[in-house]
Amino acid sequence: RYKITQDAPINTLTSNQVRGYMVIRLDENQVAQFVRFHAGERLSAEEKLLRFHRQYRSAQIVPDSFLFQEGHAEYYEVAKYGIFKFHPSGNHLLIGLADENRVLISPP
Repeated sequence: RYKITQDAPINTLTSNQVRGYMVIRLDENQVAQFVRFHAGERLSAEEKLLRFHRQYRSAQIVPDSFLFQEGHAEYYEVAKYGIFKFHPSGNHLLIGLADENRVLISPP
């Protein structure tokens, strides 16, 4: 689960809005902050789209999993952040996990 989903007011969406994009903006630490749900409007230069789907009473970021090599679970137990790569089209990919200091976790 991502903290940003707690900041997204999912109850403001209609019941048939089960998938979509939220608009995010990176703060001074390069951590995404929820701005609004995307309604097709043009984004400002510092905004990005993050895909979600509705799950009960919360938003779930897609993709919601990160695969790693068998036997490396202990390295990722300290993960606090997901690292995403964004494409201008709005597509994004979860490419890594980071610790509480936002340092990429790289098993030896």
